[in-house]
Amino acid sequence: MLQQVTGSRASKSLLWSYKRSFNGFVAKLTEDEKNQLSRMEGVVSVFPSENKELHTTRSWDFIGFPQDVKRAPLESDVIVGMLDTAKYYDIRGRDTQDEQSARDTDGHGTHTASTVGGRSVNNASLLGFAKGTARGGVPSARIAVYKICFPTSGCSDADILAAFDDAIADGVDIISISLGGNIKDYFKDSIAIGAFHSMKNGILTSNSAGNRGPELGSIANLSPWSLSVAASSIDRKFLTQIVLGNNKTYEGPAINTFNDVIHPIVYGASVPNTKKGFTSASSRYCVPDSLDPTLVQNKIVICEDLDGPENALLSGASGVVIDGDFGYEDFAFNYPLPTTYLSSKDGNDVLSYINSTKTPSANILKSIEPPDLTAPGVHILAAWSQGTTVTGVEGDTRVVPFNVLSGTSMACPHASGAAAYVKSFHPTWSPAAIKSALMTTAAPMSPTKNTDAEFAYGSGHIDPLKAVDPGLVYDAGEQDFVSFLCGQGYKGTILGIVTGDSSACSATTNATVWDLNYPSFALSAKQPGSISRSFNRTVTNVGAADSSYQVNVVAPSGLVVKVNPSSLSFKAVGEKQSFVVTVDATIGLKALSGSLVWSDGVHKIRSLASGASGVVIDDDFGYEDLAFSFPLPTTYLSSKDGNAPDLTAPGVDILAAWSLATTVTGEEGDTRVVPFNIIFGTSMSCPHASGAAAYVKSFHPTWSPAAIKSALMTTAAPMSPTKNTDAEFAYGSGHINPSKAVDPGLVYDAGEQDFVSFLCGQGYNATTLKMVTSDSSACSAATNATVWDLNYPSFALSAKQSGSISRTFTRTVTNVGASDSSYQATVVAPSGLVVKVNPSSLAFKAVGEKQSFVVTVDATIGSDMLSGSLVWSDGVHKVTSPIVAFLS
Repeated sequence: MLQQVTGSRASKSLLWSYKRSFNGFVAKLTEDEKNQLSRMEGVVSVFPSENKELHTTRSWDFIGFPQDVKRAPLESDVIVGMLDTAKYYDIRGRDTQDEQSARDTDGHGTHTASTVGGRSVNNASLLGFAKGTARGGVPSARIAVYKICFPTSGCSDADILAAFDDAIADGVDIISISLGGNIKDYFKDSIAIGAFHSMKNGILTSNSAGNRGPELGSIANLSPWSLSVAASSIDRKFLTQIVLGNNKTYEGPAINTFNDVIHPIVYGASVPNTKKGFTSASSRYCVPDSLDPTLVQNKIVICEDLDGPENALLSGASGVVIDGDFGYEDFAFNYPLPTTYLSSKDGNDVLSYINSTKTPSANILKSIEPPDLTAPGVHILAAWSQGTTVTGVEGDTRVVPFNVLSGTSMACPHASGAAAYVKSFHPTWSPAAIKSALMTTAAPMSPTKNTDAEFAYGSGHIDPLKAVDPGLVYDAGEQDFVSFLCGQGYKGTILGIVTGDSSACSATTNATVWDLNYPSFALSAKQPGSISRSFNRTVTNVGAADSSYQVNVVAPSGLVVKVNPSSLSFKAVGEKQSFVVTVDATIGLKALSGSLVWSDGVHKIRSLASGASGVVIDDDFGYEDLAFSFPLPTTYLSSKDGNAPDLTAPGVDILAAWSLATTVTGEEGDTRVVPFNIIFGTSMSCPHASGAAAYVKSFHPTWSPAAIKSALMTTAAPMSPTKNTDAEFAYGSGHINPSKAVDPGLVYDAGEQDFVSFLCGQGYNATTLKMVTSDSSACSAATNATVWDLNYPSFALSAKQSGSISRTFTRTVTNVGASDSSYQATVVAPSGLVVKVNPSSLAFKAVGEKQSFVVTVDATIGSDMLSGSLVWSDGVHKVTSPIVAFLS
C-alpha cells in the first residue's frame, strides 16, 4: 500500500508499524502522498503526528488511603503501564539534544510512576523539604514504563499509539498517561484511539484532565471510555520570604532550596539590554536576552512574568522576584535560582523601596512550610541516627547527629512532651484530666486562615505552661468510656475485645455519645435545618480551693447556647460541679463554631461548641452524608459543550521520585540533581487515579474498565463548591476514595458496543467510526444511540440559552454487592431542577444481576449551573451519580 504511493522509497518512508494490538503505520509523506493514501480502499484515516504536552509524600494519606490499608493477594500481579518519559520510542527521529535511551532525562515519568507503584522510601525529601515517607498507592504492583516523551521534542502521536499498541499486547491491567493536547475529534486523537483499544481489551486508561481549566471546554482528555482526572491541593504549602535592606519582609508561594545571601536588587525595566535593541517594555518581563548581563550580574531582578527566573539566570542574575497577580497563589513553582512570587501590592512596595535608596539590597530566604498542625510538626530538628545518612539514598554520604523532618509524627511527640510536663506537676491526674488540661488551655487558631476551622486544628495550639494550671478539668475514667462504647452499640464479646475484661452494658451504663464528659460540644445533621441537643458535663476543681467561675458564651448567628447553671462555686480542690449545655442550631452548608469559657478571673477553661450539616461522626468520617448538602459534580459527554473531569485526585505540591539524569527544573544553569522532586498538575493527579484503579483491579480482576471507572466515580468524596467555585468543571465527581471503590455496591457498566453506539449517536459514520475502532463496526438504527443514553454514572443536560429543558436518561446498574439486596433512590435537587426516577427501588437476587431505570430531568436554566445528585442506597452502600444542568 505504501509502496503504491511512495514507490521505491517506501522502506525509507516507513517509520513504524502498529501490528500488536491494532493495524496501522507511521510514514514520512508529502501532502500529495497523504491525500493519495487517504483515498485508497482499506485506509480508514490518515492524520499528522502532532506533539502533546506533559500535563506527588502525603498525598495517599491525605485521601484516606494509609500504608496499612487492606491489601489483596493479587496486588502483586497487577501491572500498570506508564506512558510517559521513561522501552523508548523514536519513530519520527529525535532532536539530537534528546538522549536516545530509555533513561528518564526529564523526571516527569519517574515522578508519576513512583506515585502509582513506588515502594515505601523513608525520609524522602527535596533537599530537606516535604520530608517524610514517599510511597505509591499500590507498592507491590508491577510497573511497565513506555517512554513517549522527550525534553526538547515533546510527546508525539506516533509514539503514543506505539506505546498503547505494545502495552495492550504486553498484558498490562491499567494504563496511566499524564499528558494531552487540544480537544479534537476522537478519530484524530491518539490518546482517545489508544484508550478505546485498551477498553476493548479490558484495560482502563487513566488520563490527566489538563492544567488549563476549569473553564468550559478546557479539559484536555474527555473520551468517556477513559478516566479523566483533575488535580487538588493537599495539606502542604511552601512560602518563600524576601527581606529588604530596610528590614521589611514579604512572602509568596515558591520553593527555594538555596542558601540565603544578600544581593543588590534591581527592577527589570531599569536594566534593558540596549546593545541588542531591547527597551524597558521587554526587560520588565525579563524576556530572553532583554536584560543587560553587566547590570544584572549577581543581582536580584524583579520580573513581571512567570518565565522571568529562567531568562534572568541566563543573564547572570542571582535571584528573582516575580511581581504580578497571575492566579497561582495556591501552589508553588520550583525555580533554578532563588525566587519568590509576590502579589502586585507587595511588588509595588518592593519597587518603592528600590526607588527610595541608592543601594537597594535584599535577601531571598530558604522556603518555609507553614504549620498546618496543632502542635509543631513541620521542619522539626531532632536527634538522628548516625547509622544512616541524611536521605538514606545510595550515594548520599552525609552522616549527621541531627536532621529536619515534618509531619504529625513530629507533632505527636510535642504533645506527648507537653503531657509529660503536666504529669510531672500532677502525677495523680488521669489521662482524661491531662488531655482536658491540654485542650481547654490551647491557644485558639484563626478560622479565616484555617478555613476548615475545628476540623483542621481541633481545640487549637497546645500551650504546656498554661496546661499545668488549667483551673478546671473535664475528667473521665474507665467506666465513662465503657458507657460511651455501650451507647455506640458495643456489647458482650465485642465490648470485651476493647476493654479486655468482663465489662457489660446495662440500662445504667448505656450512655449517649454526647454525654461523654469531653471538653467539647458537637452536634450534626444529615441535611440543613434546625437541631437541638442537651449535653451533661462535670468539671473538677484543680485550682484554688475557694473559687467561683462565670460562664461566657461566644456564638455566631444560627447557634444559640444556654448553660445552666451559669456560675459554679467551689470550696475545695477536687470538688466536682455539674452543668447542662443546651445548643439550638440552624444548620446550613457551613459549620457553625462557637465556644464556652468558664473563668474565675485567672483561668479560662475554653470548650468548643459547633454544629454542621451533613457531618456524621462514624467510621467513614461523614463523606456519604455530605452528598446531601453538597451536590456532586458531573461529566458531560459532548465535545461541543463544556466538559468536566470524571473525578479529582491530589495534584498540587506532590513529592515523588525524580530522575537523576536531569536537574530540579531542567533549566540551563540549574545544577541541583535530586532523587525526589515536588511538582504539580493533573499529571500528578492522574497516577493517583491510576493507582486507585489498580487497587480496585487487584480485588476484581474480571471487572471491565467502565466498571472500575464507575466504582471510582460513584464512591468519590464530594468537594465544596464554595471553596472550588468552578465546581463540576474543576473537580468532576469529587475526590477519589480507593477504599470505598473496592466495594461500590452497584456499577454502571459499559462495553465496546456501548461506546460504538455512543459514537454513532455523535454522527460518526462507517469511515470515521473505523478510524477509532479499527474494525468493521457500523452504525444502524439499532446502534445509533443518543449521547445521553451511554450508561455513564452521571446525568447532564445543557441549553444554549436560558429557559426550560427536559431530558430522559436510561441507565442500567449491575449488582456487585450482596447477592440479595434492595436499593432505594434518593434525589437531592435545588430549586429549578426536578428529577424523577422510575422505578424508585431496585431488588437484586444475585451478584451480576442487572436492573434498569429511567431518570427524567426537568430544568429551568439561568445563568447559574444547577447541581443535584441521585443516590441508590441499600443501607450500606451509597451509589452516587451527579446531575447537572447548565448553559453551554
